[in-house]
Amino acid sequence: MKKILKYSVCFLMLFLVSCNNEEIAKNTENANLNQVKNDLELDKFSNVNIAENVAIDWETINKTQKGNFKIYEISAHEKAVSTLESNFLENHLKYQIVTIESEGKLYSYFLEVYTTKGSNAYPETITKLNDFTGTLNVFLLNGENLGSVAIYNGKARNVSKIDDLNVLAESINAFSTKSDATNKIPQCGGNYTVIIDQTLSRFDVWTVGDKIVAVNYLGTTTTRTTTILPFPCDGSYGKEDILNQRLEMYNYKEGSGGGNNPGINLMPPPPDIPIADIKKFLSCLNTSASANLTVFAERMGNENGVGHAFISISQGNNTMVFGYYPKNSGINSLTGQGIMGENGGHHYDVSANMGQISPQQLEKIISLSVDYQNRNYDLGFNNCSDFATNVLNITGVSTSSWVDTPNTVADILATLANHTIKSNYAPKTQRTCP
Repeated sequence: MKKILKYSVCFLMLFLVSCNNEEIAKNTENANLNQVKNDLELDKFSNVNIAENVAIDWETINKTQKGNFKIYEISAHEKAVSTLESNFLENHLKYQIVTIESEGKLYSYFLEVYTTKGSNAYPETITKLNDFTGTLNVFLLNGENLGSVAIYNGKARNVSKIDDLNVLAESINAFSTKSDATNKIPQCGGNYTVIIDQTLSRFDVWTVGDKIVAVNYLGTTTTRTTTILPFPCDGSYGKEDILNQRLEMYNYKEGSGGGNNPGINLMPPPPDIPIADIKKFLSCLNTSASANLTVFAERMGNENGVGHAFISISQGNNTMVFGYYPKNSGINSLTGQGIMGENGGHHYDVSANMGQISPQQLEKIISLSVDYQNRNYDLGFNNCSDFATNVLNITGVSTSSWVDTPNTVADILATLANHTIKSNYAPKTQRTCP
């Protein structure tokens, strides 16, 4: 009887300890989610679509644990669905909050998800991305843009090389399907097999001068190499897989505009002539006097590639022609530091002479240009077309598109009184001040 009583007391103590641990875990989880709610400040996002058009589904929370990562995923949706006009990306964006608890620290991210054309749709979770290819534009909950994480068939890469993005990339890779390469470390003195798949993608790139105007995908071949190597005694256990190598070869061909490849859309390039100090660039303008404003749009597609929207301001003997760009090229042009570029002589398809603007409007456009120079470029919601439409707003022209592109700017300009629809080139920049 005493032994039975002893066992009963032990079982009761274990039950109470277990219940206590579950309660502590639940309290910790609730505290983490409350912190996310308190830290989220959508109104501080410079991306207007996020600030004004995204709602959080606080009732839809998924919890997952993998290794050292405890992941909370909170759904988000657009109140009014926006459309991204691109031949490179799918038309719709996805949004999500991801909070990761790792080694006693909490990391919270707001994700804006771009899906590459041809990829499966984003599955609303970072834990099932094996069939997904695209880019995560990552923000802190206070609206600060951290940079980008690129996903290729479920494998994440911190392309912005920001330390704060490492936990996100590592947690995604924890769910990535393993390659055929061995990740088992044999005993000291044995051998191990290294299997490397080399994937070679070939492209034709058509250029005019230094400008890339079209890319043609030729095909992909994969070569597998198997090597048996001796295992060193001082090797460390838990060795990672040999990662698949992806090599891209570009065959450059001189051409006359890449006419054989209409409709291929490249990532927006940085400017040929960046403007390091836009305030100094515009310092020739007298803000106490009126000036003439013209807005230009180069449509997307065919020889134009991604297209462009830009403006010119003329006053006396001064003419400044400029527009907004990503500062960096490639995948980093999706989102990242923005910069103004000098656009004298740039091609356009549609233009509108806005006539004389007041000194007050001129000062607002200069302030807007300086503000854009200090912003992050965002392909979806803070690009060259957004800058152009904001300039039009200052002159009293109403624009309402959530996602502006050079095509939408061209369409707006075509409705204005003093517009021209003709393939032409903008005037050269002329400045009379240092």
